[in-house]
Amino acid sequence: MQSPFEEARCQPDAVKNIMGRGPTHYCWHCYAANSVPAGRCVQCGEAIESPAGVSYSEQLIWALGHRLPGTQMIAAQILGERRERAAETPLRNLVDDADPYLAAQALESLVSIVGVAGTRDLLEPLAESGAPAVRRVAWQALNAGR
Repeated sequence: MQSPFEEARCQPDAVKNIMGRGPTHYCWHCYAANSVPAGRCVQCGEAIESPAGVSYSEQLIWALGHRLPGTQMIAAQILGERRERAAETPLRNLVDDADPYLAAQALESLVSIVGVAGTRDLLEPLAESGAPAVRRVAWQALNAGR
């Protein structure tokens, strides 16, 4: 049996069906997938594009709510590297995420931004009872901060 990509070599239009018909643009208001970069969202009817003048940091904070975990993970990592104080509350919310790797990245970024003292209320309980990835980050932060 041929893979879909092997079959696609025989049928040029099949590549479009496998790879999609173009980029996906996510609504700034509801995160719904849209096929066009601007205009009205197919789900909520609001403008798809971000408001004028939105900073890079604001875009990263917006990405924390994205429906794709990889997008959330990258945004959390960059916000931590930039030590973006405005991301503290959204990152705190992600520490409780069902995805333990996203929660661990959010916690790591939060520690980078506000320090061990500012996250001790999260670190101590998570070091004992969090998911393994989260426990590791909490334990490392607590041990480095002592």
